[in-house]
Amino acid sequence: MQSHNSNKTKSLLKKCLQQVLVYRHRYSSRIALSKLDDQMLKDIGMTKDQASIEIQKPFWKGDSSIFDKNEYKRLKHRIYIKKTPKSRGVSF
Repeated sequence: MQSHNSNKTKSLLKKCLQQVLVYRHRYSSRIALSKLDDQMLKDIGMTKDQASIEIQKPFWKGDSSIFDKNEYKRLKHRIYIKKTPKSRGVSF
């Protein structure tokens, strides 16, 4: 039987890992955004100025027009996905 402190520690570690995943997603998404040309930006409904503002944000800042406010909820499931030959896998 696990102790209460052990469960708290696991919960805290899980939350920390989830937050790291959110930060990593923001960072890589902003790098990808920086590589889009004018036409691609237009296709996603952004101007060069809007993209520039987004790209310059540090990874810990969210709440933007192109990144969902629920990043944490969308990405937290990644912790539980195990890579197997039959699975789609998850790249980190």
